[in-house]
Amino acid sequence: MRTEATPLRVLILEDNPDHAELIVHQLRRAGFIPEWRRVETEQDYLKSLDAAPSLILADYHLPRFNALHALDLTRARGLETPFIVVSGLITEEAAAECLKRGANDYLLKDRLARLGQAITNALEKQQVQANLRRAEEVQAELAAIVESSDDAIVSTELDGTIVSWNRGAERMYGYSVAEMIGRNISVLTPAERADEIQRNIGKLKTGARIDHFETVRVRKDGQRVDISITIFPLKDAAAVITGMGAITRDITGKKRAEKLLQEQREALMQAEKLAAMGSLLAGVAHELNNPLAIVSAHLYLLQQSVGGGPLAERVKKIIDATERCAQLVRTCTALARQDPPERRPVKLDQIAQEAVRLLTYQLQVDSVEVTTDLADDLTFLWADTNQLHQVIINVLSNAHQAVRECPLPRRIRLTIRFDPSRSRVTLEVADNGPG
Repeated sequence: MRTEATPLRVLILEDNPDHAELIVHQLRRAGFIPEWRRVETEQDYLKSLDAAPSLILADYHLPRFNALHALDLTRARGLETPFIVVSGLITEEAAAECLKRGANDYLLKDRLARLGQAITNALEKQQVQANLRRAEEVQAELAAIVESSDDAIVSTELDGTIVSWNRGAERMYGYSVAEMIGRNISVLTPAERADEIQRNIGKLKTGARIDHFETVRVRKDGQRVDISITIFPLKDAAAVITGMGAITRDITGKKRAEKLLQEQREALMQAEKLAAMGSLLAGVAHELNNPLAIVSAHLYLLQQSVGGGPLAERVKKIIDATERCAQLVRTCTALARQDPPERRPVKLDQIAQEAVRLLTYQLQVDSVEVTTDLADDLTFLWADTNQLHQVIINVLSNAHQAVRECPLPRRIRLTIRFDPSRSRVTLEVADNGPG
């Protein structure tokens, strides 16, 4: 017996009011609270379907209408309303045809004791079918989401054999579904990471999940793709692990941005180091200026004392060396300055010669020969001396790096020319290194 009364909207197709009352009485005895309506014509039946009844009980024979036709009209509207034939007389063939056409059950009017159970069964079947349809809809929605996802969503057997491959995987890796179903997922793994698949499968067999694992895969065209992958075990109804699913996101752009950010950080650190070295260089140059000034003064007095004697040539060499040291100190001081750019008339050949002098020692250590070809008709440039000096230092240093590992002879040639027709001064640095 039903413990709680169940409301029920019932449409009864019956030409005999007494029979309809008998059916309603039996419904109440079975624990239902029927809100019912009796009809006997096709027109009234169709109108009543608009009220969305939750149950239809139909007599098989009516003067101008019958249960089979009513059932066809109901299903033609796409209604899955439980439909039970209740008839005074019905052959087995007719009953079988009703069931074949979609009726839930049939009963004889003189045997209504089973009506309550028949209705309960029909309602339960309707609920099961509704749940199944919803599950199918959800499955279809999930399938659509998987197919439209930009992420690669793949499932495989435990040995890595691919069983599903969505459009995101096609876009990411360049392989079509037809190309990948049945192949092993290891085809995407670069040689140096060949052991990753087996390690991941080993973890999944224990029921573990691998979240946001960053690695590299190879596209069909050979390009490498940086990815973040989440892998999870797939289980059957008995909770036995039968395969694995993977959701993969392309993070190549993210990796590229991270690399650029790291390079910028390193460049900033290098700039800070150079600034600190500049300050140190300025301090050292300042300290060297004082003893150099004393040496220069004494050399001047010594040159006056020796006159044109045998020591004059040696004193001259010491004076030249001292002047060279003083010039290097001035160059270092200029390089170390943190002043804002200041343009003024400058001669490019003079700046180039200072740059060569500053690098002379390093170039000589590596046996690099530097020759200069500087035009005599150079005009003044309106530029910042320090910035030009740093540019030439950088270009010469690059040339030095290019030839230092080469066999002898190692040569760098610096050329400066003036083109009056174009009002242009050209500086060229050439080396005999590779490239």
